[in-house]
Parts: sequence; C-alpha cells; structure tokens
Amino acid sequence: MRHNIISFSFVLLWKQPINIPLLDNKFCKDFFDDPYNTEVGFVQEGFLISLTNSQIMPHILLGPKKAAFMSSNLEQVKLSIEKISAELKRINTEPLEISAIGVNTEYEFLEMKETVQQYLAERFLVSGFKNENNFPVNMTDLRFQVKTDENNLYNLLIQPRANQPNGLYLNINAHRQQSFDGIPSREDLDKIYDQTNDELSKLIFPSLGLEG
Repeated sequence: MRHNIISFSFVLLWKQPINIPLLDNKFCKDFFDDPYNTEVGFVQEGFLISLTNSQIMPHILLGPKKAAFMSSNLEQVKLSIEKISAELKRINTEPLEISAIGVNTEYEFLEMKETVQQYLAERFLVSGFKNENNFPVNMTDLRFQVKTDENNLYNLLIQPRANQPNGLYLNINAHRQQSFDGIPSREDLDKIYDQTNDELSKLIFPSLGLEG
C-alpha cells in the first residue's frame, strides 16, 4: 500500500463576520505568477483568486465568515497566507481576529490488499452486522468525528477512489479551536500543521489501519 497527498488547505474562521476587503486587481492577477490563467472575482462564498491551469486548482477564498487557502503544495498554502496577510496590512485593513482554524488534507491510498469496499466492511461493519448467511457485504463510504480534546476535532470521510478498486480516498478536516488576534504567522502555521500531522500519524491513521 502506498499513499499520496492530493491537497492541503488552511481555513481561518473569523471571530466576527467581516466586510470583504477590496484587493488590488494586479495583486490578485499576479498572485500565482501566472496572470493569464488566474481568475479573480466574486462567487457566492466570497472573493476568489484561482489558478485554472492545474488539476488541483490552487485558490484563495476570502468570505465574510472565513478565509480558505488551498493547493496541492503545502508551502504554497503557507506562502499564500503570508502574501494575503501582508497585502491586508498594506491597505490598512483592521486586524482580522481568528476564532478557529481548519487544517484540511486529502489523501489517496493505493494498491491496497483488498478492495476499499471490502476494507470498509471488514474493518468497520461486519463485526456489528449479523451476516449468518455470509452474503457479500460492501460499504461505499464512511464518516467519523474524532474529538481528541476539548479544542480539537477531526472530521473524516472515507470513500473508494474513483476508478481505483484498490484505492481509498480520505478527506481529513482537523478543526482546531485556537484564537489569534490576526492572521497567523508562518511560525504559528508551522506549529499548527506539525501538531496536526503528529496527531494524524499517532492517533488517526493507526485507528483506521492505515499508514500515513
């Protein structure tokens, strides 16, 4: 079995709803150093900066209740947060207080010994499913909430990987009830990610029978 990370994202939840800051158009178009393939504008959730020529589209979403930064590259996510933070300071935006942070990761586990449906059924269902007639039993998806302490909650979604009978898709949302007076610094982001990654390796993956 081997695994790949599909995407990383940080989600910053504002302490209070905000008015979405007006960012300079050139700053936005040049955000990913590819202005011709960068789309900028308002969507239902807020103001979006998105690079469109990538399979996993890096994007930044600034909304009234939260901000989201996503990419297939963790360093790009952290750099995006730093760039937005610096630009907000440049245009004299009031500090945006943070009430909680989400650290989200998408994984794929490939070349498993059994199909994912069999893995899900045998590990999580069969022991609680009276199958006296030995009918074939499969599962298509599974969700968990794991509360490691009063301030940290993991939401897990497990599904078969599309077109990969022995491939598993795992989406992890680590909700960390951690407040900041402004957008977290690079040092803070590193600490949050390292703590999350450590808990995933020691607590979450072993509980799922997976190697992270």
